[in-house]
This record gives sequence, structure tokens and C-alpha cells, in this order.
Amino acid sequence: MEEILTKKILYIGKLNNQLENIINSNRRKYTIILRIEEEKNITDLYQNKLKNLDQVNILIIDLSNIIHSSSEAEIKNVLDRIRKLYPDLRIILILKGATKGNMIFASAFSMGIYNLINGFTDNEMSDQLELALSDKGMNYGQSSHYIVDNLSTLKKTPGKIIETRYEKIKQDVLIAVAGLTDHIGTTTWSINLLNFFNQLPSIKSCYIEANKNNDIKALIEDEKAQHLEKSKMIQFKGMDFYYDMNKIADIKAKEYNFLIYDYGSIEKMDINDFNSFLNADFKFLVCGNSIFEEKYMFKFFEKIAGQKLNKFYFIYNFVSEEDKTKVKDDMKYFELYFNEYQPNMFELKSKMFLENIFREYITTTDITEEKKNKIDIINIFKKFKKQ
Repeated sequence: MEEILTKKILYIGKLNNQLENIINSNRRKYTIILRIEEEKNITDLYQNKLKNLDQVNILIIDLSNIIHSSSEAEIKNVLDRIRKLYPDLRIILILKGATKGNMIFASAFSMGIYNLINGFTDNEMSDQLELALSDKGMNYGQSSHYIVDNLSTLKKTPGKIIETRYEKIKQDVLIAVAGLTDHIGTTTWSINLLNFFNQLPSIKSCYIEANKNNDIKALIEDEKAQHLEKSKMIQFKGMDFYYDMNKIADIKAKEYNFLIYDYGSIEKMDINDFNSFLNADFKFLVCGNSIFEEKYMFKFFEKIAGQKLNKFYFIYNFVSEEDKTKVKDDMKYFELYFNEYQPNMFELKSKMFLENIFREYITTTDITEEKKNKIDIINIFKKFKKQ
């Protein structure tokens, strides 16, 4: 009788029912020797837990467990180190709903990591995990279909990348933000979105106060703010803030790529604002999980009964680690994100989360030194020709 060698798995991520079912059905074939459930920075994990993987056959990383505390560069760097130190180690990456524009998956693929799990439903996740854990695992063809665009970019820009250029591919994208109730972080999340777009060169975005709170006018008191009263606009930290909805026609005439509407509390919206919120290209509802906030969630679901929530994201603030599992279970059919503590509303958070959401609307081009020199020469030639 042929001896079955049990493959030892190190798993980084929260409880995954699909993975548990596969392993429980194949106890002689697989065993999890270590599970790391807490959300940690991947560089810290590497230093403390991942430097010695001699006894590990399969490393499974649920990226949702690390993307909130790790930069894209850190994740790429650690994966590259592990890949070079342990070339025979099978690495499986999981990121639910990841699209073909996901740069982490693209980078992993370029390293020869083909076991990339992006299943959105439980059935898709199970099928992909079974394939990734099979004797041969996923192959080049099975994992390249959703990252082929990034692969072509990577191949066209050899050498050290010195700059990433972002280009708009759609204009007048409407983003609506509302809170379940007052003082839950709606304006902070709206400014976080604005800050995200503001740091992308060539992308134009603005904030529009679509509520009656008049909170954004407080920026006028800051000596660094520039108040353009005629336009009903405040410029602060390189960002445009509008506080008069009567100026919408003028605002849209400025050809912003992304317009972020802060609707305030969803409880205070009239029917027109509520419909505008639901009809936006992207919708964010800022939530909490206290007993007082849950009643507003029930009321919200009563309001939208029978409606399809497309590009709709629930942003949870102030949720303790022990409560996150319950929230995930209660909201398992929806897109949600746990926002980290943000005392400074102008500090950019959640960059990777937002990059994944808006990847279809923004293209990126990696610029090497060689390519930049060519671009500079062409621009000089064009300037000389005009003269």
C-alpha cells in the first residue's frame, strides 16, 4: 500500500469554511501546523513567523488579513524573498473578488506563483481551493486570464521602476457616501476618498457637501485654506471642497474625474437625495455595530428591500477585533471593510482597498528610467518643433 505523505500547511487568515471543509475531508493528506488569525503587517510576520519554512509544504495567505496593515510594496517584497528562499514551497494567495487589475496578483504571477484564489462565492472559492491544493496545483493558463493586462505592462517596462503614472479612463464618476446616523465618520471617509484620488497624478477629484450640516466650512478657519467665495469652494491641502449644491452645474463643468458627495446621515435624507445616493456609480455606507446603530441598519434594509446593491460598500468604524467575526457573518452577502482608527481625517488610509475598488476606472503605467528618458527627449523635441 502506497504511503500518503501528509502535506503541512501554514495558513495566514481568519477561519475559512471552504478551506476547513477540504482539509477535514482529506485529513491524511493535509494538516495545518500553524494558523495566524490576527491581522498583522506582513514584514513583521516575515521577521517573526515566516523566516524558517523548512517544515512547511504549503503556505496559504489570505491577503484580506494583511492588506490593511501592509503596503503593496511590502507584500511584493516578502513574497519575492520567500519565493527565492523556498522555490519548492507552494504558495496560495487568496483575495475574494480580486479582478484582473489586481497588482499583487500580477506581481505574484510574474514570480511564478500561479495559485491565485479570487472566488467571490463560496462555491467558486471551494473549486479554486481544491484545484490549488491538488497534486499539480493551478497552472499558468488557469491563473493568467485575469492578470494578462498587468503581465503585458510588466514585460514592457523592464528595469527599475522609478515612477507609476495614473491615467483617467472615465470622467464624471459619481461617488456617494452616507452614514447610518450622525457622527459615525461619514465626512472622514469622504475626505479619505478625496485624499486617495488627490495623490494620483492627472486625476481630478472634488468633495461636495450634499447635506445641511455645513461642517466643511470649518476649514475656512485654517490659515492654509483658500476660500473662493464666488465658487462656494475651499481649497485645502491641494484638494477642492464645495459646500453649495446649487453650484453643481458649475462644478461638473470643471470636468472632474471623480465627484464625492457627502450626504451625511441617511436618516435625514429626503427621497430625492436617497434615490441620488442609490443611483451613484459607487456607494459607501459608513456603519457601526453597536446596539444603537444596528436598529438603523434594519431600517436601511427595509428601505432598499428588493433593490440590487451594485458597487455598494459597507464601511465599518469602531469595531473591536472580537466583534469583527460576527459582523462578517451577519454581512456575508455584502462587500464590507473595517476602517482603521483615523484621528487625522487628512491622513490617507485604506489605499490598497480603494485601489482594488477603482482599478477598472484608473489605468497605471510603470515608468523605468530608460522609458522616462525617452519621454523627456520626445517632449523636448515637441517643444523645439513648436518654436
